[in-house]
This record gives sequence, C-alpha cells and structure tokens, in this order.
Amino acid sequence: MLGLFAGVEFSLKEGIHILIVFDDKWYQGDTDNISKFLDKAFYGISNYDKPDYPNSKLDLKETVEALDEIGFDYFIALAHIDDRNGLFTVLQTKRCIY
Repeated sequence: MLGLFAGVEFSLKEGIHILIVFDDKWYQGDTDNISKFLDKAFYGISNYDKPDYPNSKLDLKETVEALDEIGFDYFIALAHIDDRNGLFTVLQTKRCIY
C-alpha cells in the first residue's frame, strides 16, 4: 500500500530547512489549515513562495507551537541536514537555544 501526504519544505527564522508532513485532516473541510499555518509563519513577508525563498518568521519552537495550535497531526523532519541550509551547517555559525 502506498500513501501520499501533503507536505512543505521551508526555512526557519535561523535558516534551517525543515520538512513538515501533514495529516489529511489539515486540508479537509472548509478551511485549508496548511495555508493558515503558512500565512502565520510568513506573515508580512511577500513572495514567500517564490525563489529566493525567504526564511519564515518562526524559529523551531514557534513553528511547533503554531502547528500544535491548529491541532491536527503532523511530522517534522530536518531537510538535507549536511547541506548549506541544513542543521549542521547553520548551527556551526549560530547559537540556537531551545
């Protein structure tokens, strides 16, 4: 059996790239909750869905809080952790405290 899930990759405020995979409930019904989350993450940032993709306004902790606030299941994975926008490279030059 093969399952397909909606997901998004974007940069946290610190520049770390993450992948968020959403449960089907996020986009069923009258409200597109994925867009609702993205609107919050990129509030006031124009063209966030076009190259050169800007960082969101949220750090990792704030991202989890915003996702939890909506209340549906999701999964977060760190994207290409050893690339220039991955966790290892970004944390070499910045200090993040969670």
